[in-house]
Amino acid sequence: MNPSYNSGQMPQAPIISSGAGMQTPVSSGSGDVVLSGGASPEKKSHKGIIILAVFLVLALVLGGIYALWQNGAFRNIGLGGGSEQVATANLEEAYNAYTNYVLFGEENVARPSLEAIEAARPYFEGLETSELDAYVARADEKYGDLELKYGESEVTIGGDMTTLKAFFEDFVKVTLVGEDEILQAYVKGGQEGTRFMISNQYTTANVGNEYLREYLEAENGLAVMRLELIAKAEAAGCVQNGALVKGCYNLTESEGQAFATETIRTVEAKNALYWAAMGELETIYNDLYNPVNAEGEE
Repeated sequence: MNPSYNSGQMPQAPIISSGAGMQTPVSSGSGDVVLSGGASPEKKSHKGIIILAVFLVLALVLGGIYALWQNGAFRNIGLGGGSEQVATANLEEAYNAYTNYVLFGEENVARPSLEAIEAARPYFEGLETSELDAYVARADEKYGDLELKYGESEVTIGGDMTTLKAFFEDFVKVTLVGEDEILQAYVKGGQEGTRFMISNQYTTANVGNEYLREYLEAENGLAVMRLELIAKAEAAGCVQNGALVKGCYNLTESEGQAFATETIRTVEAKNALYWAAMGELETIYNDLYNPVNAEGEE
């Protein structure tokens, strides 16, 4: 702030030390006091103008460079970019981290090749049951980061990104209800109690992804059919001591066809979910790394 003075009071003259490095006042012989060795007022004025001009030019240059940097003009030569470019780079890194983990079980952010993605099988397929919880937790964490970075970017991704989570995480958490489990539940709780257990196991109440929902509905249908066949087997006296008597109950032709149809439906729904998820990985890859312009050229 500039110093202020009371009205009617003159400012005090500055005290100039005669110490080393300071200029001392001397008489000019005419009564005026000048600084010995100092430049003339005219020269000092010109020097101040030149310095001010240099600072103005420098400020304009730096301002221009910052504006270009904000607009991403230097991104292609490795000098960073504006907020949009940074957000895109963060999204690419999150995608790489997620893909490398769910396909290869690797913890790195290196960009995988599209060929490697196309040839890969899900990493969880090679895991033991005891390892799945840790896998799902880590995959969920990486998916959350991918979703966050996508929301912060201006990139448009085709398809439905939730299919990734639906297959690589939610599908893995599904516990199938096998024939023996259905039989034991039936023996203890009857047909209605077992049906309720099955519906809870394959509930679609909070499932938004269409592929996962169709898969769960197919598994539910297959389990209910198993239950109905067990009830028929019991009515025929083929359930004894809580177990099915081997070879006692034979499916009719229509029952066999219906069971085969439900089995095929389940397999097809699972495959549809798998291919949708793998396709989404490739879609995001192309949207990030091989974007197509308005003319249809890369």
